Amino acid sequence: ATAKAENPSARLTLVIASDMVDEVSLTLPRRLSGIDSQGVCQIAAQDAGDADDYSSVNVVIVGARNSKVNVKTLDQVQAYWTCYLNQIGITNVTEQSDLSGF
Repeated sequence: ATAKAENPSARLTLVIASDMVDEVSLTLPRRLSGIDSQGVCQIAAQDAGDADDYSSVNVVIVGARNSKVNVKTLDQVQAYWTCYLNQIGITNVTEQSDLSGF
């Protein structure tokens, strides 16, 4: 039996401690540069495609706002990842400044 069959209401929490900006090649920030929030979501939806349903997953993004990356870039990247996660069924996405509580 699978864990989901044994406990159907169980949820997995994925904790990401990152600003989620690719700082090596800056590919994502370059792709999002100059695009409004609707355009950012369209790109994220295209990138996600028709993925499996991950609606039983919660995501917590930790420390993203502690980044030295400029605020506009952070906002665009966060919008991209929120839309991407929503596209694959993950709608419970929260941000926190540190790992307290884990």
